[in-house]
Amino acid sequence: MIRVEKTLIIVFTLISMFACTNETIPEANNEELNEVIESSSFTDDLDSRIKISPEEMAYMNSLPAYDPEELALALENTSHQSYNHRLTEEVWGIGTGRTVWKWNGASWGQPNPAARLDIVEVAKNGENSVWGIGTGGTVWKWNGASWGQPNPAARLIRIAVHSSTIAFGVARNRTLFVTTNGGQNWAPFTNFQNANWISSGDYFNLLSVTDLSGNLYKYDLFSQQMDPVTIPPNTAFISHATIFGGGIWASEGNFGKVYRSTDCVNFIQPNANLTGVRVISTNVFSKAWAIRSGRTVWKTNNSGSIWFQPNSAARLDYISAAY
Repeated sequence: MIRVEKTLIIVFTLISMFACTNETIPEANNEELNEVIESSSFTDDLDSRIKISPEEMAYMNSLPAYDPEELALALENTSHQSYNHRLTEEVWGIGTGRTVWKWNGASWGQPNPAARLDIVEVAKNGENSVWGIGTGGTVWKWNGASWGQPNPAARLIRIAVHSSTIAFGVARNRTLFVTTNGGQNWAPFTNFQNANWISSGDYFNLLSVTDLSGNLYKYDLFSQQMDPVTIPPNTAFISHATIFGGGIWASEGNFGKVYRSTDCVNFIQPNANLTGVRVISTNVFSKAWAIRSGRTVWKTNNSGSIWFQPNSAARLDYISAAY
């Protein structure tokens, strides 16, 4: 009898996992939205899982600096492609036990049930290219059926993907790296220090970075410098951000409130009741996905005014979305 009950519980759990609901976050007050973000930050939790040996970090530190002309040429080649040309949204996530999931428009499924990653990132320039970071900071790429390592020696703790050939990463010592040949070779990128979060966008809004103090920066392709972005008033620090054509979405670190800017200068808070956001991802102005406290998964289709749960049973630790 006990075995039967356990079986029924498992079956019910699996069914509910893939049920699609339309639960919304209105702009009216909601007690659930006033919760404070968990004290154990996502940054600390992720860093504790990605352990890179001194030898592996020494390898990354010994690489030659990047060539700005090489990056410019690679960007020019990818800029000829059509941005945001996907027929459907591309959304991937990391679930319990480092499992890797993909959204099919109605439910979550595992393209490769054996895969285990800490981070998964979708290319933001319109290509169907997906990258990941696995055990020990290893860098992986999805070929449509399985995961492979372009360079088994590469080690990163964060990654931001522009295209199938161009990606940026944060090393264990918080310096930045870039690849222009699909991850085969990496090179130190700028002299930026203390990077915490990194996000890639389109040609002109190529990269945003937050540092360990919660400051926000945007990379200037022409000056090859990181320009400070003034964060919203009364905001202690930015925990992470996701950049898109012309602007940026950002989440502050105290309460997980979400802000959006269309010019990387002036920020608004689309929904003052939305709090507890740990991860937010998109590459467009009007749509985004987010993970809130409790690992719940939320989405907006109207520039952040209203958020809803496409699947109220889903629980993820990381999410990456592109349109």
